[in-house]
Parts: sequence; structure tokens; C-alpha cells
Amino acid sequence: MNTQLSELYIDFESDRKKMYPNWKMYFEKVGDYPDRIKNLHFYYSVLLRAINKASDVIRDYNFTTGDTESDLNAKRLVNQILDITTVECDHPF
Repeated sequence: MNTQLSELYIDFESDRKKMYPNWKMYFEKVGDYPDRIKNLHFYYSVLLRAINKASDVIRDYNFTTGDTESDLNAKRLVNQILDITTVECDHPF
């Protein structure tokens, strides 16, 4: 099963390209189907568990963007995310 959802929907039919949440499409494709929500939760849990198990490797990864400030910022943000996921979501199963 594959599900793709976007936060914003682009309306190409209007004169101006307008972006807005398309709740109707969300419920038609996913929201009205409890089994699809369960599947999304399962996929999220598996991914989260994999990230938590690989957190030491991810923390040691050498981020190289060519800009020292961006490298440090990327490292800081990744560590923040890992701190949250390993403390708050250490056992998703």
C-alpha cells in the first residue's frame, strides 16, 4: 500500500495558482478508512523504530553541505529530532 498526502493542494484550474488544504481529498483517499489509518500508524511506527535503533549512526554522520554554518545547523537539528524520538517514542510497539 502506498499513500501520498500533501499539506497543500495546488488548484491549477483557477487563473491564479492557489494552494490550500484539500480535506475532501484526504477523507476520500485516507481519512474515511480506518484500515488505512492503522496502516499509516504501523508504517510510522516501523520507521520510528528504525530511526531510534540507528540513532548512534545518525548522530555520527558527517553532514557536509559545503557551508560550515549549515553543517552545524543540520547536525543540531538532527540531534534535536533524535533526542525527542528516543526519549518520547523509544518503544513504538
